[in-house]
Amino acid sequence: GVAHQPVGHVEVVDVLLHTDGAFYDRLMVNAGGSAERPYFQPAMYEDGRTVPIVQGREVFRLAVTLMPEVVLELLKRNGLGLDDVALTTFHQANLRINEAVQKRLGLPDERVFNNIQRYGNTTAATIPIALHEAIGQGRVKRGDLLCFVGLGSGLNWGAVLYRY
Repeated sequence: GVAHQPVGHVEVVDVLLHTDGAFYDRLMVNAGGSAERPYFQPAMYEDGRTVPIVQGREVFRLAVTLMPEVVLELLKRNGLGLDDVALTTFHQANLRINEAVQKRLGLPDERVFNNIQRYGNTTAATIPIALHEAIGQGRVKRGDLLCFVGLGSGLNWGAVLYRY
C-alpha cells in the first residue's frame, strides 16, 4: 500500500513511464532540436521539416490502448484501484482521445478534468494548467489522490500518482 502523508503534504506517490521506438514515426518532428547544429535553420522551416507528423488514426489507436493500460498498471503496483483516484487528468492534446480513454477506464465526468476546449494543446504545460484550474474550481482537495496520464512522440507514455 501507499503510506499516507499528513494533510497539506503533497507528494509524487509513483511514476510509471514506457517508451517504444518501434512507433517513433507515428508522432514526430523531422528536424530541429539537439540533433542539429544550429538547433534550427531556415531551411528546416522552408521545407516543412519542423511541422509535426501525426499519423492520427494510429496515434488514436495506440493512445486509447496504452494510456488506460499504464494507469491500471501503476494503480495495481501500488495496491490501488480506480476508485482510489479522486481526479484524473490526461495530457490535453486531443479531446477525442481523452474521452475514449475515459470511457475505456469507465471514469465518470466528475472524476476527469479537461480544458483543451479553452486553450488547445499547450504541450508540456497541459497537465500543470489543468491541475491549477481543477484546484481553483474546487475539484481537488487536500489529501486527494490524483492521476496524470500522457502520451507523446517517440513513442512515450506514462502515468503519475500524485497526492495533493
